[in-house]
Amino acid sequence: MLNRPNKTTLGEIQNWLSTVITDPHGAGHALSESTIKPEQYIHSTEIDALSRLNVYAEAYFSRIVECLEADFKTTQQIVGDDAFRQLIADYLIEHPSRSANIGEVGRQLPKFILGHPYATEIPYLADVIAFEWAAVESFYSDSAPPFDFTILANFSESDWAEAQIKLQPSLRFYYAQWAIADMWNARHQPNEVFCETEAGILKSNNSIALWCVGGEMRARDLSRAEMAALNTLKNKGSLSSLSSLITAQPEVGEHLMLWFGEWTKLNLISGVELNRKL
Repeated sequence: MLNRPNKTTLGEIQNWLSTVITDPHGAGHALSESTIKPEQYIHSTEIDALSRLNVYAEAYFSRIVECLEADFKTTQQIVGDDAFRQLIADYLIEHPSRSANIGEVGRQLPKFILGHPYATEIPYLADVIAFEWAAVESFYSDSAPPFDFTILANFSESDWAEAQIKLQPSLRFYYAQWAIADMWNARHQPNEVFCETEAGILKSNNSIALWCVGGEMRARDLSRAEMAALNTLKNKGSLSSLSSLITAQPEVGEHLMLWFGEWTKLNLISGVELNRKL
């Protein structure tokens, strides 16, 4: 039961409760820093005031951890459940949630991990966390439905020269120092499968395409040539814009049709447009 002493407004009580419940150090720490005693507001014959506040504080922290477990599933798999909760507790001390949108709470974790001991113990962890946040941003960005490629049957040879290739708007490119895509793709696999994938991780500067189709996140390792082709299409759109790239990197011309088929199957391409009506 809440008791409101004279001259104390409801807003003041709410602010005090919010401060105590959301303190990253815990309710006990918040109370030790406060001149207000919980007994002024909370009366119970069954449970003391601090224990009662701890119920709400633990529920608040657990909800944030639950959200971040979903956003950083690979990270949780790497460090383990207990270490992950400790990581989030450390993180919230420096970056407490300031947004009404709980999906924003992990935004600073990629920067925070750079100065955390876990990053020294696990050299690829910072790469993984940054990649997972990029996946969150891709997931919540615009996403186009799968494209009906049967309309391409009406394209003439001249149409293709100026055809505008539309890539998935959720497409992101990530540059990793470690080959982390396979591990990320295995994040929902049984633990033994994930551990086997993690054990095979190699230090390798590589590029990864990251995109969302129908609410499903996808990731694909890219060669430098394929990355250059996709990046050119994303920025300029037309197949003709690839001509100078093909001249500079013959590998692009050699593999372009193969890549185009794979991009089609993977729903990386969201549309092909012409200046004329079909």
